[in-house]
Amino acid sequence: MGTGVPYAIDWNKIVPEFLELNDGLRLLLAALAGAVVGLERHIHGRAAGMRTNMLVATASALIMLLSEKYYLLMPGLDPAVIRVDPSRIAAGAITGVGFLGAGVIIKNRASVVGLTTAATVWLVSAIGLAFGAGMYTLAFTGVVLALFSLFLMDLLEKRVPEAQYRVFAITGANLLDKEPHYAELFKSCGYEIKTRTYRIEKETGRQEIDFQLRCYGEKNVQRIMHELMKDPDILTVTKRRHLLDD
Repeated sequence: MGTGVPYAIDWNKIVPEFLELNDGLRLLLAALAGAVVGLERHIHGRAAGMRTNMLVATASALIMLLSEKYYLLMPGLDPAVIRVDPSRIAAGAITGVGFLGAGVIIKNRASVVGLTTAATVWLVSAIGLAFGAGMYTLAFTGVVLALFSLFLMDLLEKRVPEAQYRVFAITGANLLDKEPHYAELFKSCGYEIKTRTYRIEKETGRQEIDFQLRCYGEKNVQRIMHELMKDPDILTVTKRRHLLDD
């Protein structure tokens, strides 16, 4: 057994660590990386956009830095007395807050709400761990980045065009023969066809084609409806939102 003091903190070494600019740079780079990935997701109309990804990336970096700093807080520990695993803090926080975050995510038909709230809860937990460990610079940096994500990034997201996904379901007779005409109508109105689904009733012979489309803003909906309903073979046309799974 060692005879040294099991828990001795060298504050002359630790205090400069709190003020090290490299830590803030790591957080800023993580936040920037999350925002860039979120921008791509936002442009393609996915549920988790710039703010959500930025919050998640910042939380991950903050928890990792916290684990590293906590290990440095105890340089006087004798390995024969106790061994410190710096990864246990991050693992415990991620596991526990994951259940809490899942509880605020709600899927309602074709929309998902609560993703940003879940990411915020996760980040706040990391900030709380940093404050509890006395790592004030990391904690305040996390707070500033969280406020930046929630307020300023929200304004930026509103200025960036977001892809929207819609499904036009057409039912009637002889639709398969006229499918190229319908596809050309959608393309001329600014819609990009992603997938097509076909259904045919064996008893009646009635056909249904679902066009899954992508657009940036609702475009020429009235024109599409008017042109489709002019076709005597079409019985009904319905339009609904479509939520991607990935």
